Amino acid sequence: MRSIHDMRAPGPANSDFAEAISVLGKELASEVDHASSPTFRVVVEGSPRAIRAVVRDEICCIAQEALRNAYAHAHARIVEAEVAYEEKLLRVRIRDDGIGINETHLGEAGLKGMRERAKHIGAHLEVWSQDKAGTEIELRVPERIAYKADGKGT
Repeated sequence: MRSIHDMRAPGPANSDFAEAISVLGKELASEVDHASSPTFRVVVEGSPRAIRAVVRDEICCIAQEALRNAYAHAHARIVEAEVAYEEKLLRVRIRDDGIGINETHLGEAGLKGMRERAKHIGAHLEVWSQDKAGTEIELRVPERIAYKADGKGT
């Protein structure tokens, strides 16, 4: 599980965030029975920008938890991560077409931890899910928090 550990460790702020997500998704896929392993893809919108190191670490932990939940619980055919480098914000979405999260599980530890991490960095986290209709977790980080003005990411 080296890549999962590496996502938690502070890394170069300019390292390719989408690539880190891709490596994690592939690693989690390799741990699932190949017959039931979902297709995984990463979509990048916009031009990659340097993300502040502290913010990047928190976002990586949130993405890691969301992907781990998708692989472990969703019974999905497709898991997708989207990283959008927008002018006014950084948006990260993790979505699947699985069984969804029932309402009693929406407040559980993993989601609570993701919400706490988002709040800690001044980001907004939303979770959409319906029974048998998949789950989407979206993290929106305002530009002034996400991106380093000098492009160095520190």
